[in-house]
Amino acid sequence: LVQHLSFHRDVTHLVKQLEKTLKKQKKANALFQKRKKITPNRLSSNQPSPRYTLPSSSRKKKASLKLNNIFIRFILSLQKAYLLIFFIPILLITLAIKLLTPTLTYSIPTSLPIISPLNTVRITELAQKKLFGSYGIYAVDFSADGKKVLAGTGDSSVYLWDTFTGDIIYTLKDHTDIAWSVDFSPNGELFASGSQDNTIHLWGNSGELRQTLNGHSGSISSIVFSPDGLNLASGSSDKTIRMWNTHDGSLTKILSEHSSAVTDIAFSPDSNLLASGGTDGVIHLWEVSTGKVLMTLEHTGTTISSVGFSPKEDVLASGNSDGTIRLWDSTNGEPIKTLDGHQGRITSIDFSPDGEMLISSSSILGNGTLQLWRVSDGSLLQTLEINSSGIYDVVFSPNGSLIACGSADGTVRIWGISPQN
Repeated sequence: LVQHLSFHRDVTHLVKQLEKTLKKQKKANALFQKRKKITPNRLSSNQPSPRYTLPSSSRKKKASLKLNNIFIRFILSLQKAYLLIFFIPILLITLAIKLLTPTLTYSIPTSLPIISPLNTVRITELAQKKLFGSYGIYAVDFSADGKKVLAGTGDSSVYLWDTFTGDIIYTLKDHTDIAWSVDFSPNGELFASGSQDNTIHLWGNSGELRQTLNGHSGSISSIVFSPDGLNLASGSSDKTIRMWNTHDGSLTKILSEHSSAVTDIAFSPDSNLLASGGTDGVIHLWEVSTGKVLMTLEHTGTTISSVGFSPKEDVLASGNSDGTIRLWDSTNGEPIKTLDGHQGRITSIDFSPDGEMLISSSSILGNGTLQLWRVSDGSLLQTLEINSSGIYDVVFSPNGSLIACGSADGTVRIWGISPQN
């Protein structure tokens, strides 16, 4: 870069001229040494030996050469400074690009065991990936085959990467604010993202933006496809839930019974019911076909931060800001049991595909905790502490062998489940 700059050529020419001057200086020094050897007139022994004195012209020339020497050093230092000024920013930019580019350096077995409900299980950390610097990972989801992981981030981006190789497949940056929620469609042909910019994007599996759904007047806190793939539901801070047709993106229903922001929504396994929780401490169970509220479950004095249906039974779980998880009978609205083990507010819950286990995440004072529960008796199977990072979302893979969680430190961790013995 510097060789092609005119300034550099001028400096090179000047240095050559100064080198010639240095050669002249050496000749002058040689002449000085020669003249110094000249023997002065004999003097009496009681007279001091005379000192040889250079002519005034030689002294001026020597002083001039000293100044030239100083000037040469100054020019050479300028040349070094010139190189540093241009190359240090280039090196810093290259380093920044390298650090901010997501790379994954782990390997996961291509096949992992599906856990029997009767086995005692343990969670082992197979991988962790630092993706987005200081931006948090607010939402994660697995594809239907478990081979892809989707993430919504605090820098408004949506990332899709290969679960087993860690290669980034797509980086999608069409949102203008935080991507709070993401979800894959059951058949894997679509995935959706909801953002604080009040919009929902529908993406094709090739990463193309197929449609933008507008209508909410507040941030999109949760989006979820129905298990039959016909509907997409979205919950918002504008206190409403909207139902969209996944084929044409048309708005089919607006559900508005919450008195404050909707925090999370979930479909029942048969796609007939929709559960919604809000900051008003209320869970509504909606009939999807009519849009009517079938029952209301109250957990007073707390915010409902997460809701989810069990895949196998008529059980609904709710995670709450008081650190408890409550299991409900979705047929009559009666509470079944309360799971109490977290110290901080519950941020996310998810049932295993067989419905036998439930994973929950919480955050307190910047620290995150994962807890794995057995649903049948409410026993706590394992607790995992993640220091210095709150956890925003946690989800099982479709075959139940992996768990992914998104954290406040910009990290996505993937965990594997295996029999303890």
